[in-house]
Amino acid sequence: FDQQHIDFSAQSVCHSVPQPTGEVGPLNFCCGDSDPSTYIRADCLPISGTFAKMPKTIVGVMGPGEGATPEDLINAEELGKRIAAAGWLLLTGGRDEGVMDAAAKGAKAAGGETIGILPTKGPGSTSTHIDIAIYTDLGQGRNSVNVLTSNAVVAVGMGPGTASEVSLALKSGKPVVMMTADKEAVAFFSKLGGPLVTVAADVAAAAAALKKTLE
Repeated sequence: FDQQHIDFSAQSVCHSVPQPTGEVGPLNFCCGDSDPSTYIRADCLPISGTFAKMPKTIVGVMGPGEGATPEDLINAEELGKRIAAAGWLLLTGGRDEGVMDAAAKGAKAAGGETIGILPTKGPGSTSTHIDIAIYTDLGQGRNSVNVLTSNAVVAVGMGPGTASEVSLALKSGKPVVMMTADKEAVAFFSKLGGPLVTVAADVAAAAAALKKTLE
């Protein structure tokens, strides 16, 4: 974590400040500045006299493995680049195939950071484009870890595993962007998730939906 050190002087004045637009609050804090119009950003937490920025935004990209189509792979790679360019962390299922591998490849090509949540208890099928590999030994149960760790989920293509992740994301109240899914899947999840679901026609639209949701 990047840390910003704050000097707590003996003359500190404690006060509560209004919630700034788009941020969580109000926040109670003590600082040397008695002007109540000042505030500490909601993405900082007090830790033993130090304010540490919370982790970056994590975007989960989910999609078929060996069942991914060429279009899915192209879209996933480009989406990974867009996620990295936005300064977000990319999270995938971590394996060396399909959408998860393509998205991680794209993110790394754009200088981003990648996280892989794998179903196994050790390496073997881990993508070479993953920076942080987390081996869960949970099998399909790792799908829940995928979505709960993500601030938003993008489904590129559709398959049984991806459908479970979209369902878990919606159940957890996470926003979902859907790309290249068939119309039946789009209709089902749009009805199930309501405003949590955005359907994107292409990568640019998916990136715009993420930006609107996350920022």
